[in-house]
Amino acid sequence: TERKQLELELRALNEALEVRVRQRTAELQAANKEMESFSYTVSHDLKAPLRVIVGFAELLAARGLGETSEEKRRETLGLILEEGRRAQRLIDGLLELSRVSHKELRMISVDTRRLVEEVLAMQRHSVGEEIAHRIKVELGELPTVQADPLLLRQVFTNLISNAFKFSRTTPEPVIQVSSRQEEGQWIFSVSDNGVGFPADQKEKLFSIFQRLHPHLAVEGTGV
Repeated sequence: TERKQLELELRALNEALEVRVRQRTAELQAANKEMESFSYTVSHDLKAPLRVIVGFAELLAARGLGETSEEKRRETLGLILEEGRRAQRLIDGLLELSRVSHKELRMISVDTRRLVEEVLAMQRHSVGEEIAHRIKVELGELPTVQADPLLLRQVFTNLISNAFKFSRTTPEPVIQVSSRQEEGQWIFSVSDNGVGFPADQKEKLFSIFQRLHPHLAVEGTGV
């Protein structure tokens, strides 16, 4: 009886181990697939500005600076600088993403109303007085919660800066920041009446480097 019991326990342990191995294998396969997609996207998006930089630099080298008109030279150098800065923004975004992804959480009490007001003040300053004066901001209930203050600030900064960016061309721009309680959790919302994006593309919204607007129309990297 004791031997039978040991055999049953051993069989149960083996089955549990097999389940864990299958789960871990599936997780690794998913991680590998995500890394492949990430690597492809990064290389693809960095190649675009580098192609422009190299192409126009080669054009200047081939023609010779002396043989190129001053106007054309300024235009070409301007494009090289613009694309160089775009590549730098992509790299900076990746470094920031890496830093945030590996940061340990430091949970303390955070007054989200005060935090949002600080982020709003920073955004008003960055967009300039003329645009900031046009944008109406409505704040709902914003509670004190347990959170990592630096990471939560980054979340609100990303969402609110996007709201400013994509609503500034609207005739009467309105940004709303609010929250509600649902099943013991606080759900926060940042909304605006800006240009928006097609509903059928919403799945792309949180993919690395995905832009739903041409990069020349609205600045940003999609990180």
